[in-house]
Formats: sequence, C-alpha cells, structure tokens
Amino acid sequence: MTVVAGMVSPSGWHYIGADTAATTDDLYSLVATPKVARFGNTLVGFAGDWRSGAKAFRLLERSTSHSLVHYFESLWRKDDYPETEFLFVEHGRIYELTQDGAILEAVKHDEGTCYGAIGTGASVALGALYVERIDLNSLLQALNASAAHSPQIRSPFLVLESEPDF
Repeated sequence: MTVVAGMVSPSGWHYIGADTAATTDDLYSLVATPKVARFGNTLVGFAGDWRSGAKAFRLLERSTSHSLVHYFESLWRKDDYPETEFLFVEHGRIYELTQDGAILEAVKHDEGTCYGAIGTGASVALGALYVERIDLNSLLQALNASAAHSPQIRSPFLVLESEPDF
C-alpha cells in the first residue's frame, strides 16, 4: 500500500518520490526506511514487499553497470522479489519492472517529459502527472493527490532528484 511516482521534466531533471507509510488492513505507521533510493544518476523506487525492496537496493548499490534497469532485469527472479514492483528513472527515461518481470518503458512526450507511478496510489498520481509534468512541484502535487484520495498513502514524502545526464 504505497505510491511511488517518477518523472522527467522538460529540462531533463529526474525526480522520484514515495510516501513514508507502512500499512496493513487496519493500521499504518510512518517509517524512516525509504521506498526510493538514488544510485549514481539513477533513481529507483519499489512498491510491495519491504524485504524485496531492501534486497534490490543492496544489489543495485554494488552495481557498476551503466544501465541499472537492464542490470537488475538480467538478475531478476520472481522468487527473489515476490509481490514487488519497481520504478526506475534513468537516462531521461522511466521504466516499470512489473511483478512478473516485464519491463515497461513510459512514453516520452513531445516536450521531452515522461512519467510513471506504481503502488495503490498510482492511478491518482498518473492522472495528476498527465495534467502537469513541469517540475518538482508537479511531482509533489501528484504525491499529495494520491494521499488525498488513497487511504493507505501518507505524507511526509521522500523525494529524490538527479540532474540531466544525457
């Protein structure tokens, strides 16, 4: 029960953000353990199983690959990352690694932007980013919209950024 949203702005800046809640059916707790991380200029977030997300972050932290999304895909096994999906913001592109291991690349729009979201708040975040995908404030607005319309999403949000690298 989370939201992770990422976008590439018209100026090429990369952003990713996530809520800070851990939820069950009838309880939520705010946690310091991040759902998003930065590895060089690549931003990564996960939704789903916490252990799987932490395991992926440890693996990505040790990589020296130019493309972390393709490095992770080459090592990905469903049993290693059950019920977990990932969002990568890398080299001006957005990739979603689904629970079944498929890599989906977000459409790049005419103005150079792209965006994506995963988790229970993804549909609200995607709608907000469709309307406005200009800068960091656009991403924050999408995360806030998810919290306003999804009972499992809670602020504060952790947002990371990286400058253009292409």
